[in-house]
Amino acid sequence: MGFFRNQQIAAVKRLLKWHYENKGLETPGSNELVRQATAIVDQAGVIARRTGKNVFSIAKEMLGNLGDKTKE
Repeated sequence: MGFFRNQQIAAVKRLLKWHYENKGLETPGSNELVRQATAIVDQAGVIARRTGKNVFSIAKEMLGNLGDKTKE
């Protein structure tokens, strides 16, 4: 992986951890956070190529519904 992609994954990992803590959900382990962050960056990259938006802003939008899906 390249430097920029690693930085995106690290940023989304921190954002994921913050979202879990903010919504009062149990924070998964580090390996699981990296797996989830990588999946989100991959999905956001596909959307960004199609729409021209920023990967991080797309990831933030995707994480906006984190607690809603886990409560169902």
